[in-house]
Amino acid sequence: MDRPPGRRVRVLWLPVAVGLCGYVFPAVSGAADVTVVSPTSPLPRVVSAKGRVHSDAAADLCDYLSRVTGRVIAPGRRAADGAATIHVGPDAFVLKHAPEIKTLYADGFVLRHLEVDGQQHIVLSGVRLKSSRWAVEEFLMQFAGVRWLFPNTLYGEIVPSVPTVKVAHDLNQKHEPHYLSRGNLGMYYFDKNRRYLRRRPEGGGSFGSHEFQAIFNRADYQKHPEWFALFTVSDSRAQSLMKGTHPEHAKLRESLQKGQRRGRWHWDYGNGWQICMSNPQTVQHAVAYAREHFAKHPDVPTVSMGHNDSSGWCECDLCRKFAATADPPYTISERYWHWVNQVAKEVARTHPDKTVATLAYGAPGTPPRFELEKNISVMVTVYLESHLDLARQWQKKTDSVSLYSYAYGNSFVGFRHFPHAMRDFLKWGHDELGAIAHVSEVGGNWSFDGPKYRYMQELMWNVNADPDEIMSEFCRDWFGAGSQPMKAFWDRLEQVYERRGANRRFLGYQWVGWLEDHDEFDHYSLDDVSFLDKQIATAKQAVTTEADEFRVTRVADAWEYFRTFLLGRIKFTLCDEKVFTEAAVSVENATALAEELARLQDKKAAFLRRLRAYPSVNQVATTANYMSYFAHVTEFSDMRTMLDELCDQITVHLLAKGGRAEALAFWKKFTRGTSLNKSAQTQLFVLSHPERANLLANGGFETGDLSSWETSGAIKVMTESPRSGRFSAHGTGTLSQSIRVKAGTRYKLAVRGRYASPFEPGRRLFSSDVRFKSSGKSLWSEPNYRRLGKADREGEWISLGTTFTAPPGADTAVVSIRTTLNWPIAGAGKPVIWDDIRLEKILDEPAVKPGVLTDNFSGEHLDDRQWTEATSGSSGTLPRVRDGWLVIGQRPNATLVSMSRFDDLLNGTGDRRYRLRAHIAMLDAGRKASFECGIRTGVVPISIRDSGFWFTHAFSDSAEKTDALRTYWHQDGKRLPGRWFDVGVPRSAKRNIWYTFFFGPRDVEVYAGFDGYDERASALVGKYQHKMTNISSAGPIFLKMSGGNVKIGEISLMRPVR
Repeated sequence: MDRPPGRRVRVLWLPVAVGLCGYVFPAVSGAADVTVVSPTSPLPRVVSAKGRVHSDAAADLCDYLSRVTGRVIAPGRRAADGAATIHVGPDAFVLKHAPEIKTLYADGFVLRHLEVDGQQHIVLSGVRLKSSRWAVEEFLMQFAGVRWLFPNTLYGEIVPSVPTVKVAHDLNQKHEPHYLSRGNLGMYYFDKNRRYLRRRPEGGGSFGSHEFQAIFNRADYQKHPEWFALFTVSDSRAQSLMKGTHPEHAKLRESLQKGQRRGRWHWDYGNGWQICMSNPQTVQHAVAYAREHFAKHPDVPTVSMGHNDSSGWCECDLCRKFAATADPPYTISERYWHWVNQVAKEVARTHPDKTVATLAYGAPGTPPRFELEKNISVMVTVYLESHLDLARQWQKKTDSVSLYSYAYGNSFVGFRHFPHAMRDFLKWGHDELGAIAHVSEVGGNWSFDGPKYRYMQELMWNVNADPDEIMSEFCRDWFGAGSQPMKAFWDRLEQVYERRGANRRFLGYQWVGWLEDHDEFDHYSLDDVSFLDKQIATAKQAVTTEADEFRVTRVADAWEYFRTFLLGRIKFTLCDEKVFTEAAVSVENATALAEELARLQDKKAAFLRRLRAYPSVNQVATTANYMSYFAHVTEFSDMRTMLDELCDQITVHLLAKGGRAEALAFWKKFTRGTSLNKSAQTQLFVLSHPERANLLANGGFETGDLSSWETSGAIKVMTESPRSGRFSAHGTGTLSQSIRVKAGTRYKLAVRGRYASPFEPGRRLFSSDVRFKSSGKSLWSEPNYRRLGKADREGEWISLGTTFTAPPGADTAVVSIRTTLNWPIAGAGKPVIWDDIRLEKILDEPAVKPGVLTDNFSGEHLDDRQWTEATSGSSGTLPRVRDGWLVIGQRPNATLVSMSRFDDLLNGTGDRRYRLRAHIAMLDAGRKASFECGIRTGVVPISIRDSGFWFTHAFSDSAEKTDALRTYWHQDGKRLPGRWFDVGVPRSAKRNIWYTFFFGPRDVEVYAGFDGYDERASALVGKYQHKMTNISSAGPIFLKMSGGNVKIGEISLMRPVR
């Protein structure tokens, strides 16, 4: 089966009215039409080839045809007279009457009408298993108007009303892909059964995998440790392994440092270990794996021999001896390809028509000096400019160089849109490199990256497709009447991307948010922001359906979030000298600038909350480690720190004008609910605490050494040119120090340094960072990374400041200062002299009493001394205080988390047990209402994966029905006994319930009152044993609450006062 030079599909497109505005269907020719289903026609018979994939595809077809036409269509039903038969997959009829499917390339398929013996047959088939699915999806898109947009059954798919579905009598379409394998990693759209992916994001073969971890598994290691690499690690790497929580880390460190094979922990994910490629038994084992693979999957053309990720190459005597047989000695790359050659040669003896797929990545990325076996397929990873030339070098070694790319969305704060660059990249691979496979790491959020999923699938299937046509269709599907302005919106985003230049347009990976050359904001202007604002506003006005409005709003939320970074950067951090010059003129100027920047910060938080409100649309944004993707994005800390510095300037004006009294009076005006409230609290604290201690030990190095600091690189203490005192630190590397912190406390880090010798323009300067932990586990809060913008040419001392707040749950902060640069720049950086490094508290933590929470919501705003919101996971609208109630409106809503901890929830007995009281009421009758409350691990939304207690009260939809109380317990993600109760609420209660829970070491008691708290025996709802052994085993315990259409009049959790 030769690869198709172009996509061969014969379809005539004309608009027809089928009850779906704006869609285009293939025209059919009147009298020659074949009716598949209509309101009066006999139902079609849907049959499938043997095998689950084919039968599932047939079931998918029946499901959507039933929904489209309003008639019930089921697989396998006998055909009535005159009914068409739809064949899904290569059954006997298809193999006999449509034999051309045997010559289709890869997972290609046909859509064909056949009339045999007066009976109508429609063929949806290829020869590969997944071909049936692609054929069904293509049929539903062309002839029924079905569209799959993103993983959400309500708004993520389009299923129009099409009472009559017809095809042309001469229907005969052939669809063949240009890329045999089309891997799309990290951004998945599954069918409703989560078995298959939509829109063809995969194909035959095994490409791009780190297969060593599958070929050589843990059981193999136990039997044959000699098959695995013997290698040592650096001391810093060994130290980092020691910080892990795995019980075998100590043993691992010792064995790696000593170069031992036996006794070393074998970790299952293939990151950091390889095999001994000089051991002939590893070749035999890999060959056996390949033959077994082909026996299980006879239609698959390839087997992967991809090495594991990262390092861990063998250093044993056998490998050293083999390397020395060449002059110069064989490189790691050549040792790997020599091993692959041996495997491929043996595989070809039994499977001459199969291919061994490999990875030219990392150490084995460069071509060897010797030739490769003809049955080896090479896949080159492309993430640096040099890799484009590397791919061309590989053409000298193989007829087909496949591509592995990185089209990440989740490593960027905002949009990364490049359909034309992707088309050109894939066309270059197909036409020039002979690529047969493309695998890409694409993970992202649908609000930002929805088009990418569409155009990548289309272009991998057909490299000659027009990106503009793909995007026009995408916008019609997603935005309906708002498609025109939204097409202009995406086009402008692509223009911004293309400003990166020709050499970098193929490199969607550069530079991601955890690399120091992060550049996604660089090419935007205020004109771009204005233009994009206008398109979003126009689209919002244009949409006419609820579904289109939902989809436009999701993209609008993403844009509003992203634009806060653009405006903060363009109007503030990029022109900081100009801003501070203007702020120095008057207190009015400084205040106006501070308020504008503070509003941007508030908008950023609000729209991130909205992104997190829809996990099915923005699945990455709701992960616990979402902020880790932006570890080196300075805009977070740049904007925050600049706001504090503008407020410092306001205080300078006030002190000069009217002294401390006037400054205090000014800042006291900013109460809760105002944009400068937190900044005002900070200024009031600083004014009241002019002398603040340095929380870092030995910040001035006056001990004469680096005591209290953890160091790497070449840093030493010296007496030359200190900023103050006798000593300073000099050199390249990293200084770090861990300190205890309290959640909600604000801090300021000031790093003073200077460069002793002139600094070349464009060189990266030193940086600082602060990261947090909770009970030893990393907390991924908003990044605190900052990098010095420029050095003083005269070698004078300069200061790099950062202000930050310890996030909820944090107990430790790790402060680091470094000259070193991470991959792919890499390097020690330029030597720096550091001195007087200070970390000061600039605002006390909220006055929280452990084990006590009580709130009757009597103020005008939520009390941020008692409550925070879940720092990651799903979110939504922040509950608000109104008329003595905490109002939680229609979902989605944010989860509130207490500042107080309750690690000892189950330690009390008798009258010293913890008591939870909650007065709840339905907000709006006639709508679904529920309240969720948990006392559980961490500061994330309530989850079954953590430990603790959780209850939910679901209000019935009628006053005559009983409400439902559900209680749950989990220990480290394992479900423990809980109870469900029916709660009959009297009409007189007006849907008000006063709950009381008592928690003991073994039991929980539940009481419900209807006109106040009632803890008499008559009010007992239930009592049972919870089986919890250690509620805080996974970390600190907090009270959490959320819900929908509910209001809370009071909540308290404490031990009753005697």
